[in-house]
Amino acid sequence: MENVRESHRQQRKGCTLLLFPLPLQGHINPMLWLANILYSKGFSIIIIHTKFNSPNPSKYPHFTFHSIPDGLLEGEASTADVVDLVTLLNVKCIRSFRDSLVKLLLEVKEEPIACLITDADWHFKQLTNRRPKLHFLAGQKAPNSVIYVSFGSIAEINEAEFLEIAWGLANSNQPFLWVVRPRLVRGSEWIEPLPDGFQERLGGIGHIVKWAPQKEVQAHPAIGGFWTHNGWNSTLESICEGVPMICHPISGDQKVNARYVTDIWRIGLHLEKKLERGEIERAVKRLIVEADGQEMRKRIMSLKEKVEICLKQGGSSYDSLERLTDYILLLQPLRSH
Repeated sequence: MENVRESHRQQRKGCTLLLFPLPLQGHINPMLWLANILYSKGFSIIIIHTKFNSPNPSKYPHFTFHSIPDGLLEGEASTADVVDLVTLLNVKCIRSFRDSLVKLLLEVKEEPIACLITDADWHFKQLTNRRPKLHFLAGQKAPNSVIYVSFGSIAEINEAEFLEIAWGLANSNQPFLWVVRPRLVRGSEWIEPLPDGFQERLGGIGHIVKWAPQKEVQAHPAIGGFWTHNGWNSTLESICEGVPMICHPISGDQKVNARYVTDIWRIGLHLEKKLERGEIERAVKRLIVEADGQEMRKRIMSLKEKVEICLKQGGSSYDSLERLTDYILLLQPLRSH
């Protein structure tokens, strides 16, 4: 068996894979992670991407990036209605994607293209580099003492909800790092709805930023909890870093993910009612300082260990990736017609 696998490893050198993610951050990130894994196994990687929300090629110098026109007008390039955006992209990108695919198949001659890996939401498939420094977390914060708050790259909240979150976090008297991306609050550019002097009154206990490197933040020993919308990426990252969650799902699979977190794995709390500062304050304290939170932390650390075993040689995820790469090598190279 090892001889067969070694033969397959040699075959991978000289094989190219095309990957085409949907241009939403929760879809781009896992596709790039998969690309990194496949690259480490000997495949060459070409990333096809739209101009809208395009990935930063400088972060992945080992990949080739191929941009295609998306045809979006200025008013259409918005994540306010994700279903409409994805539907529009599927209509407007179909011709440019097909033209791009034909061009790549004609150009890539030295290394045959083994297959195309696309996002499931591409229905037609079948036919800033700056990182904010984490000064807030450095030195002063005790292990497992900070609640990290982020609702992803798409979700929106209204002004009343925003203010309840702000006061709930402040009243908990627990250190927090809160990512408020621009236009998270409907009708506001950023944090304008906060009352004058709010941040000053926090006295350094809380910090609000427009963006944070989520994996780096969750891996920091000071982080004791993650208040999340429960997108699958965020949920998985939290498990991989052993950080228990406060769940506030908004749409789609997030509600199912949150149920697994709270009812099946029992590694988080669910904010099911209307956002209210008192409920938020109690949830934060329960997760960070009370016994319930400590038990959740023990359970998620156990789950983290299981995930790590799966990723090691001989683990189920490791073996699944090996089977995937072996299967790719059995495919006939893609050709233009």
